[in-house]
Amino acid sequence: MENNKKVFLVTLQYRGYVVADDDYDAEDIGLSIVEDERPTVEVEEMRSNVLRWPSHACVYHAEQMNRDITVSECFPA
Repeated sequence: MENNKKVFLVTLQYRGYVVADDDYDAEDIGLSIVEDERPTVEVEEMRSNVLRWPSHACVYHAEQMNRDITVSECFPA
């Protein structure tokens, strides 16, 4: 990994009240919560691929428009 950068697992959780006929409708309506509410954010430094993404999968990073960084670059075998 370049420049001694670290890998972090970021978890976003959105919460909101939904009035619906059942849990299926609530889940469907709940997708709009992302547009209106701010998430709770949890950040943890990671040293292994706990999400079990494939080694060729790209990870999110600040310079995504310039180049890809793969899981295998973050967690070498």
